[in-house]
Amino acid sequence: MRLYFIESERDKTRPPTSDWFDISTHKFFCPSIGLLNAASLTPSDIEVKIIDEKIEEVDFNDLPDAIAISYKTMSSNRAYEIARTFREKGIKVILGGIHASLLPEEAKAHSDSVVVGEMEDTWPSLINDLRDNRLQPFYRMPKLADLSKVPVPRFELLKNGQYACHSIQASRGCSLNCDFCPTREMFGGVFRTKPVKNVLEEIRKAISIEKKPIFFADDIFCAGDERFTMELLKEIRKLKIEFFAVSDFLVLNKKIVAELALSGCRYLGLNLPGTCSSDEVKAIKMIQMLGIDVWGYFMFGFRFHEKDVFKKAYDFTLETKMRHVSFTVMTPYPNTFAGRELDKQNRILSKDWTLYDQNHVIFKPEKMNNEELEEGFKWIRENLGHLSSFSICERRPLWKIFTGRCLAAVLRILPRGNRTEKRSK
Repeated sequence: MRLYFIESERDKTRPPTSDWFDISTHKFFCPSIGLLNAASLTPSDIEVKIIDEKIEEVDFNDLPDAIAISYKTMSSNRAYEIARTFREKGIKVILGGIHASLLPEEAKAHSDSVVVGEMEDTWPSLINDLRDNRLQPFYRMPKLADLSKVPVPRFELLKNGQYACHSIQASRGCSLNCDFCPTREMFGGVFRTKPVKNVLEEIRKAISIEKKPIFFADDIFCAGDERFTMELLKEIRKLKIEFFAVSDFLVLNKKIVAELALSGCRYLGLNLPGTCSSDEVKAIKMIQMLGIDVWGYFMFGFRFHEKDVFKKAYDFTLETKMRHVSFTVMTPYPNTFAGRELDKQNRILSKDWTLYDQNHVIFKPEKMNNEELEEGFKWIRENLGHLSSFSICERRPLWKIFTGRCLAAVLRILPRGNRTEKRSK
C-alpha cells in the first residue's frame, strides 16, 4: 500500500506564506510537524511520501492508494481541490489539520474520512480500517495525546535541503489561552510537554540529517512552563546548536532569557499586542544586546486598539531596532470562541476562507471601523514590509561581552502582567 501525505498551500507567492521564504536562499523557513508525526505512526510496510506544496508541486498522475491532506483555513479551498481531483481518480482521501478539526462536517463533504484534533491514538485504527476498505467518517481521540509516547518524526522523508530550519515540537498547547486561536480548539485548551530526553532525541536525529538551526514549533516555547524550559535549555546548551523560538513577555523572566542566550537562541519571536510600552522597548533592546534577535509579531484588531496603534507600532519598531517584524490582522477563525461570539454579534464580514490568512480584515473591530483597520494595516505593511521577509542573519556577537551586565538590566525591566483581556477579540 502507498500513502501520500500532502500539506496544501493556496498560493506560496502571497503573504503570509511568501514572508517565510529566506530572501537570500529562497528556502522555506521550516516544515510543518503534523504530517511528520503521522508518518512516524504509519506501519513500515506502507510506502509513505510527504509532499509540501510550499516547496513542490502535487503530481496528480502519481496515484497512491490513499492520500492524507493537512491544511489551514486559508488553504481549505486548495485542499478540497486536491481531494476532489484524487477522489475522481478513485483514490481514498483523508483530511485533517486545524481547519478540518474546526469544521469537520465541512471537511467530510470533500473526503472519505476526517481526523478531528490530535491523531496519535486514532491513526492506528484508521490505518487498519484503510487496509480493510472500511474507513469511518470521523476519527476523534477520546483524550489528549500522551506526548511521552509520540515517536520521533520521520525527518528523512522531507526534502530537507529546501528548508532553512528543522522543526521540533517540545510542547503542545499554550498557557495564554487567547480566544481567537484555533490551536486552543485543536489541542484542548491545555498545554503539555514532551520528556526532555525525547526532545533531545528528535534534535539529534534532525541535525544528523543536516546541520542547520532548529525551530521550536511550539505555540509558546515549552508552553510557558518555566521548570521544563530551564531543564530543556540546559541540555540544549550541551548540543551547541542554534535555534529559534516563540515566546511572550507573560512567560519570560530573567532566568529564561539568560539561559536562552547561553543555549544558542538566535531568534526569539515575541508576541506584541500593540501596547508598545517603554518597558517593552527597554526589554527588547536588552534581549538583543544578549545576541538574540527579537522577531516582533504584531497583531492588529484587538478590542483595545484604536487607529493610532499603527503609528505606535511603527515608532516602536524603529526605536527597538528589530530587524524582523511580522504584521498580521487578528482573524477570528471559524468555531473558535472569538469566531462564534463575533458571528453572534453579526460582526463577521466574510466567510471566504481564502481571506482567513491574517492579512485581510474579515470582521468589524471595536474601537475603529473595518476600513481604518484595513488602511492602517496596509500603511504599516507598505512602510515596514521589508522587515517581514525572513532571512538568516549573522548572529550578533555582543552576547559574549555583555551577557552579565545585560541580565541584571533585563531582570529589572522585563515587563510582566496579565494581558488576557488585550489578547481577546
